[in-house]
This record gives sequence, C-alpha cells and structure tokens, in this order.
Amino acid sequence: MKNTTRRIRNAKRILIIDIIFFLMIVFMVSFVKFRKHEALTYKENYKSVDLDGKWYMVDVDDVFVVDMDGGDYVKHDVDGNLVNKGTYKIGEHTINLDGSDYPIDYTDEYLEADYAVGSSDLDDYSLSKHFEVNIHGKPVYYFSNKEAAEDQVDFNMTTNDYYTRNGLFNNEGFAIDGDDTLVAYTGDSDNVRVPSEATDIAANTFSTDYDRAKKLKKVIVPSTVKTIESYAFAFSNVEEVYCSEGLTQIHDNVFANSKIKEVHLPDSIDYLGDNIFGNTKGVKVHCTQDSDTYKFLMAHNQNKNFEIVTD
Repeated sequence: MKNTTRRIRNAKRILIIDIIFFLMIVFMVSFVKFRKHEALTYKENYKSVDLDGKWYMVDVDDVFVVDMDGGDYVKHDVDGNLVNKGTYKIGEHTINLDGSDYPIDYTDEYLEADYAVGSSDLDDYSLSKHFEVNIHGKPVYYFSNKEAAEDQVDFNMTTNDYYTRNGLFNNEGFAIDGDDTLVAYTGDSDNVRVPSEATDIAANTFSTDYDRAKKLKKVIVPSTVKTIESYAFAFSNVEEVYCSEGLTQIHDNVFANSKIKEVHLPDSIDYLGDNIFGNTKGVKVHCTQDSDTYKFLMAHNQNKNFEIVTD
C-alpha cells in the first residue's frame, strides 16, 4: 500500500514537472514569435526602413534600374542610359520623391518568410524586398529582385492600364489586341455583343477582379469567335451568355466563381474543358438534343454540376 502511495506521489510530481516544462517551452516559443512579429512592425513606421541599394522599378511595362544611396537616387533604363537623378526621403507611411509626398506600401518577404517558416528554409523560396508608390492613383513598383520585377511586368501587361496606354480600348469599352483577341471589357452596359473583329476571348476579359464588366449581365458571342479561353468569365457578374454557331472551343474554368445562370451553346463545339464552371453551381446549359455539344456536356457532367436543357 505504501509503495502504491509512493508511486502515485511520484507520478504526480512527474506530471507537475512535465506541465511546468511544457509551459516553459510554450512561453519560449511565444516569446521568439513575438520578437519576430515585433520586427515586422516596420510596416507601422517606415522611417526605420533602409532603401539604400539597387531597385528595379516597374511602371506598367517599363523597367528602370534605380540606385538609392542616403537620400539620393539615380535612375537608368535597362540599357544603362541615364534617365534622371533626384532625392528621396521616407516617412511613416509616405515617401518624398523630389519634394512631393506619395503613399508607400513596403514589404520584406525575407522577414515575413522567416517569421512563417524559419530562416533555414528560405533557400527554397524566390523572395524579394519591394515597395509600391502610389503616384496620383497609379501604382509604381520597386523590387530588389530582377525576376520579381519581370513577373510584375508580365502581370501588368494584362491590366487595363496597359491596354489603355497602348490604345486598345474602343469607345464602347472593348479592348482587342493585335491577334484579334478580346482581352478586356470596361464599359457600363448591362447587355453587350462582342465585336465581330474578335476571334478569341481571353482569360479575365469580364472579371470584376480586374475592374471589368461591373454592370454587365448579358453577353452575346458572335460567330466570328472560335475560342473562349480559361477564366474568360471567371469572377464576373454576367448571368447570361449566348454563343453563336462557329464557336469551337471552351476551355477549363471559363465561368468559375461567377454569377452565371444560363449559357446557350451551339452545335459547333468540338472541345469542352473538363470543368468549365469551376465551383459555380446550378447553371442551365442550353444545347441541341444529341448534338456533339450535348454529348460533350453529358460526358463532363458526372457530378451534376449543371443542368442540361435541350432545345
């Protein structure tokens, strides 16, 4: 009995010691994370940020090399030609460039990744320091990493600013590139017909995430359009799409995460993506009974994600 009592007491002591040890570990981990999180508070006070060094500046699709040093900067183009010189001074939430203040958003991916995964794993990531300067409502980006700057240019070349700069938008708000691809619609109409010059509709053409087609509810696709690329109507407010005979291809996720309710498809379809509606449910798809389009739809609707309506 005494041995049993002694074992119980010893077990209690061990349990108490384990609990204390566990709490100490939790405290130490929390303290380290707090210190790392504290290091991230530079976002609340940008005056502590050191901008000295080489930066790759991205202005829509133009790239410049900017050397910053102690409040002075020198800007060259990618061929090394001098563009201009000036001064800078960083404030709490602004940067002063040549005497004018602009909002700034600064990010140090190295610091944030170290906080998330630890410095021993950072070699597996392509990271950079970067900041965005808002100049009269227009973002200009600065990257410490050249590849990151090039990625930003690739993205910028799919934006409304890029299409505007290159004069692609017509009076109705349609932008069609040199390959006859409709790449964006920014008009205010709720009912449009795609211009007959277009032979393709590109990704994100009607996406509200790209600041496009915010009021649009109905789209008529003419017979000149042969292909609708992936995500063309993704994240859009469009509810009805009428596709004319002549359309041959519709790629994956064309209507993903959209408000689409009805789609009318012609008999001319010869390729249909595996998942044209993504997570969008309850869509009525109109087609001709027993047509190739009907057979494609039947083969791609195993999970009953949409309703097939035969005309």
